[in-house]
Amino acid sequence: MPGGGEIGDFHIAEVTPAVIADCKSRLSNRVNRYGQRFNGGTVNRYFAAMSGVFKVTVKEWHWLERSPFEGVSRREESKGRVRFLSDEEREALLAACQESRTKALYPIAIVALATGIKKGEILGLTWSDVDLKRGMIVLRDTKNGDTRPVPLVGHAKKVMTEWPKVRRLGCTLVFPGKKPTKPVNFNEAWFSALKRSEIEDFHFHDLRHTRFLSRNERRYAWRNRGRAWTQNLAVWRSDMPTFRSSMWPACWKG
Repeated sequence: MPGGGEIGDFHIAEVTPAVIADCKSRLSNRVNRYGQRFNGGTVNRYFAAMSGVFKVTVKEWHWLERSPFEGVSRREESKGRVRFLSDEEREALLAACQESRTKALYPIAIVALATGIKKGEILGLTWSDVDLKRGMIVLRDTKNGDTRPVPLVGHAKKVMTEWPKVRRLGCTLVFPGKKPTKPVNFNEAWFSALKRSEIEDFHFHDLRHTRFLSRNERRYAWRNRGRAWTQNLAVWRSDMPTFRSSMWPACWKG
């Protein structure tokens, strides 16, 4: 948990459900460096980590008969959110990203919008994962352990074709930070772009919900639908829910 002083100095036998509940209350009132209070999901992730430690002390080491976490309820988590950007918001945000001093912010945002790839997957990309000639990004070691190709077309492909021109020699990461072996930390630049574009209640992950393909890009994907790398392509629009490949023909009508 943040702030090891909360229970770090306690003897293991002194960590009771009451102590854990007090920690939960304190953690729930904490804010991150951006001034945002920890939500239920964040609190529960910390609890899951600590609960795992105590589970080992009970089942494997037999130091305790029962974990103190068993008597403490978890925080309620939101059921999920779908936040779309309007066309105006999208243009304003991309303009702010393009003006950012963190040069990687704009191509990162473009890739997220164009492919629906998650933040961690984008930051973990190496140049061996990007095939500009064939227009695809290969995601390795995904959540289910598979390798998943994702199409890279249109403006996103153009942006990524330009991006290697600022590539550092000997650096394998597509978006390296100050240290070439570490990905760029663009959190501050992202929040600054949101502020400049006057966009509220929007997270980087929400870019996946604002996925949009031009008509030509959709036709290109449909023509190549037999390829394995197009099977998971999602068509996103800023004014409707997620549409997957099986629904494309209906999307095109009218």
